[in-house]
Amino acid sequence: MPGAAHKYERMCEEGLWPAWFTQFFLLTSEGYFACQSIDLYSSLKNPFYSYRKRMVKYHAFSWGLGLVTASIPLWSDGVYGLDKIDQVNDSGG
Repeated sequence: MPGAAHKYERMCEEGLWPAWFTQFFLLTSEGYFACQSIDLYSSLKNPFYSYRKRMVKYHAFSWGLGLVTASIPLWSDGVYGLDKIDQVNDSGG
C-alpha cells in the first residue's frame, strides 16, 4: 500500500491533522449547542419529558456530525483549500 503511506505523509506535511482536529471539535460543539437549544424549546413545551432519554441522541448527532464533516478532506484529494495560485507556485512557474 504505497499509496496509503504517501497519503499519510501528505496529510502530515500539509497540516491536515491540526485542521481536522479544529474542524471536528468546532462542529461537534456547535452541533451539541444546537441540540441543547432544541432541548430547551422542547422542555418548555413538555416539562415532564426526561433529558436523559434524549442525551444519547444528542451525543450521537453531535459526534457523528463532527466526524463525518471533518473526515471528508482526509478521504478526498483537493477539497481542503488548494487553489490555482498554490499549484503554480509549487511547479516553479
